[in-house]
Amino acid sequence: MDIDTDGDLDLHINYYDSDRRTNYHKIFLNAGRGQFILSNISFEEGYSIFWYDLDNDNDIDAFIRITGKGFKTMINNGKGNFSDYWV
Repeated sequence: MDIDTDGDLDLHINYYDSDRRTNYHKIFLNAGRGQFILSNISFEEGYSIFWYDLDNDNDIDAFIRITGKGFKTMINNGKGNFSDYWV
């Protein structure tokens, strides 16, 4: 997935903290030549994220399952900035 629409693939890592019993998500933006930079893009500790282009504007949006709260859609503005919309 290309979160910041710069033409290269970025990386999403989801991990579980067993002590806190919480999922976390980290986004790494591809800086080229095999280098990834941890971004400041932050999501609530959701159970899972499904990436897709919900609003057909050629960037990747996110549909997140938030444990105990339901689902939330995050709309990407094309530069990796997300606005949340609860579903």
